[in-house]
Amino acid sequence: MNIMVIGAHPDDPDAMFGGGAMLCREHGHSVCMVSMTNGNAGHHEMRRTELAKRRHEEAMAAAKIMDVEYLIMSVNDCELFPTLENRNMLITEMRKFKPDLIITHPPCDYHPDHRYTSQLVIDTSYLLIVPAIVPEIRPLTENPFYFFSVDSPMSNMINAVLPIDRVWNKKVKVWHQHESQMYEWLPWTRKKLDEVPKTEVEKLKYLSSQRGARHIKTANNFRDLLICEFGEGGKSIRYAEGFCTANIGKKLIQDDLVKSFSLSDFLKIGDFK
Repeated sequence: MNIMVIGAHPDDPDAMFGGGAMLCREHGHSVCMVSMTNGNAGHHEMRRTELAKRRHEEAMAAAKIMDVEYLIMSVNDCELFPTLENRNMLITEMRKFKPDLIITHPPCDYHPDHRYTSQLVIDTSYLLIVPAIVPEIRPLTENPFYFFSVDSPMSNMINAVLPIDRVWNKKVKVWHQHESQMYEWLPWTRKKLDEVPKTEVEKLKYLSSQRGARHIKTANNFRDLLICEFGEGGKSIRYAEGFCTANIGKKLIQDDLVKSFSLSDFLKIGDFK
């Protein structure tokens, strides 16, 4: 199975599916992460050119840990719009990779780059199979499945959840590669730079605590589904990544969660034992 994770900035795909990506790679699935911008606005001190280079290096280091392909588009941070040019650029990369499953931001998110990334991904649906669109790249024979990354199950949607306890420490190390964000920019935006530890060991503990809260919340919000999928063991799962169908692309029905394109395998890769 080919899985493409499309985020707005370098580190966004890692946050949405970093744990799942590593579990998928263990099971032989291919994963391509895409950042729609170069992330060159996410710092309070660095110049844009230097920051873009640094964030590219950080993303490549993270990709090495996850064993995934990682593409970073040249669009400037905070300047992404759902233009025809950007749509065709994304269609081109999608057709090259031939994804079976696409994961992206939900349409309503806090950052405009996140929202426009989601819109661009939505706009590729159906067009991926149209030969006249971006004719220089062979169209896909069928649309992929599309999922949004979510913290809670969505009503009237098919929801999926992956336990990531077994790879949690590796996901923390993935975030650790994004030093400009985890230890500089994000703490600065929250006026908490003075809380960032100095040593690597303490930084990893800090990251696990800071970033873990959201994944703990996700596991708790998806608890019923975790128990349904994993039995009594689902009660003790601590960290999870959650998803819901986007109602575009190839359509899922509930039975597809155990039949379609080995999605049962997609669920089982979250083996928490």
